Amino acid sequence: CDRGDKYLSKLYNDHWMQDNGFIAPRQTGDLRDLITRKQALGQVITVQPQTTLAAVYRQMKLYEISQLPVMTVAGALVGLIDEGDLLAHVFENGGSFAGLAEEVMTKDLQTLGLNASTQAVVDLLRQGFVVPIVEAGCFYGLITKIDLLTHMKLMGL
Repeated sequence: CDRGDKYLSKLYNDHWMQDNGFIAPRQTGDLRDLITRKQALGQVITVQPQTTLAAVYRQMKLYEISQLPVMTVAGALVGLIDEGDLLAHVFENGGSFAGLAEEVMTKDLQTLGLNASTQAVVDLLRQGFVVPIVEAGCFYGLITKIDLLTHMKLMGL
């Protein structure tokens, strides 16, 4: 008898099942189709501007992610902090993680609306950006290179 505890990180993980084509994502016909982790479903790991850099590092490490949207309590996207931002700050400060997300985050974000083209996404990704999808002040999620590749694989493109 197998209780399935060996499969918790895969078979019983909807993210893994979707990423590997076992669960078909609901299609909307816009850029939400390319977002792997959706904000409306509580799937996006975020931090607030007042989050300490030590806590930012712990979140990145715990969830094995390289960037975090920085959002206000009201839900507005105000920045993005990635491992490069964090590394530069920690290195320049002698290895200290002292500081807050708002001091290190990128504030000038290149965002796209829901009806932007996939080509616009590819253009930003090629420039080294992660693409936040924002429409009428509502943050839907991020599109990364791996998200686009996953979407193309699942759609047979």
